[in-house]
Amino acid sequence: MFDWSSEKDHDPCPLNSTYQLVRNLLAVCVDRRGDVSLNSGHVVMLYDERNPAFQGDGKGITAWNKVRGGLKKQALMQKCTWQEIVTCLRADETLDWLTTRLNRKYGF
Repeated sequence: MFDWSSEKDHDPCPLNSTYQLVRNLLAVCVDRRGDVSLNSGHVVMLYDERNPAFQGDGKGITAWNKVRGGLKKQALMQKCTWQEIVTCLRADETLDWLTTRLNRKYGF
C-alpha cells in the first residue's frame, strides 16, 4: 500500500503524525480476509480551509502530504474543503435554506 520500506527502521516513524489517515485508508482498503486492495475504496479528507493546520506547513496538511506521497496509488486519497462543497451547493437555489444556515453557523 505504501512505498515506506518495511526492511528498515524509520526515524521518525512515518505513522508518528499520520496514524489516523493511515487507519482510515486501511479501513477501506483491507477486505474481510485481511488482504489489501488498492482498488477497493478511497478516503476523502474534508476540512475547513481556514484551519491553520491545513495551511502552509501546518500539521494537518503536512500529514496529508506525507501519507499521500507515500502511497503506491495516490488516487486513494483526495481532499476537499467545506467551502468547495458549499460553493457547489449554492449553484442549486433549492438548497438556499441549507447554505444560508451553513453561512450563519460556520461562516461558509
